[in-house]
Amino acid sequence: MTQFFGGRGIFLINVPFTLLALVLCWRLFGLHESKPVKERLDVLGSLLSMIMLFGLTLLLVKGSDWGWTSGKCLGLGLLSVGALATFIMVEAHSQQSMVPLALFKDKQFVGSAIVTVMSGVFLVALLVLMPSFFTKVQNKGELLAALMITPASLMIFIWSPISGLLLSKVGPRIVILMGSLSMIGGYVALSQMNPNVYWQVCVAAILVGAGYGIVIGPITVLAAGDFTGNLLTASQSVIGVFRQIGTSLAVAIFVSALSANLVTAKTNIWTFAQDRVEALSVTDKVKRDTLVQVKTQLATEKTPKHQQTTFINKTKTQRLIHLNYQQALQKNKLAQAPATVKRSVYRQVSQAVTTQVSRDNRTLTPVVATIRSETKQQLTQTFLRPYRLTLPFTFDMLLTVFLFRKRQDYLSRD
Repeated sequence: MTQFFGGRGIFLINVPFTLLALVLCWRLFGLHESKPVKERLDVLGSLLSMIMLFGLTLLLVKGSDWGWTSGKCLGLGLLSVGALATFIMVEAHSQQSMVPLALFKDKQFVGSAIVTVMSGVFLVALLVLMPSFFTKVQNKGELLAALMITPASLMIFIWSPISGLLLSKVGPRIVILMGSLSMIGGYVALSQMNPNVYWQVCVAAILVGAGYGIVIGPITVLAAGDFTGNLLTASQSVIGVFRQIGTSLAVAIFVSALSANLVTAKTNIWTFAQDRVEALSVTDKVKRDTLVQVKTQLATEKTPKHQQTTFINKTKTQRLIHLNYQQALQKNKLAQAPATVKRSVYRQVSQAVTTQVSRDNRTLTPVVATIRSETKQQLTQTFLRPYRLTLPFTFDMLLTVFLFRKRQDYLSRD
């Protein structure tokens, strides 16, 4: 959708599904009104939760731009903490609470919530950054970039139902352990892979997708625990909220980290390019023009698609010939000279400029190739660094295993 209809085109995918939902509602739901049940919305709790998530997300997204110790960031941090503390107090005394705190008395529900958030963060980090890497660094099309991470999505569809069956055989601890180890393996692969070798990317995507499918498949059942009535309904709704929180946090954290890394990478590339170009034995104008091209390329945050060998093209060459020709006429006071003299001067200037341009292009080619290689290397590391920094945190998923019931306890409950 993005490749053929632009960035806004992604929203078009919702239109047919919305129309289908309307038709199904009209066909399958009864038209008679049911007996109304009096329920009150937890308006204050909803407002506080929105303030907390808004403050936290904005802090993570803009922290690197504003400075983590700036007044804005500190204010947003205090706002988020204050909203969260107030939210907990409000929910503890609300008769129709948005998030019943009684849910968190059940260790398995707590484990389900933590696993939902963490696995969502680790999965979305892959789905958000790698397509950008393929399009910006490897110059792939949007459609091809999407297809290159499809193995992760495919694994989710395969393993979600399988993990549900495994749950009744081996119990929740083994299932969560398997999924956690798979996601950890995926991040080990992401941290160590050569992203220019696709099979290594594919292995990482398979492991992360399989791990997410294994843990998220039975998570709805595990979150339900022994709850009944309103608590059972609330457990499913709250887990859904935590799933969205994981997605939002992943986008905020990893996009923010990528933006900060890009600033550093572009600074390093610019310094590298200046040093290399300054050492060239070409005119100052050629140096300035070359650096302008580098700066323009850095603004796109992309690597050049093709190896460039002509930097002073025919149009620029003709302008140089004309400029040097006029200077030669003025310097030698030949403005009123016969046409044959002028033609002779023009041929001499044209030959000299063409020779110099050819020499400059040959001089620039290896240097610009070096700058291009450095740019690709710097941008590649920019995309991989967030995965390397995240790798230690993936091991925290192993700690959640002990929040779930042992196999015998889980099966005896059934």
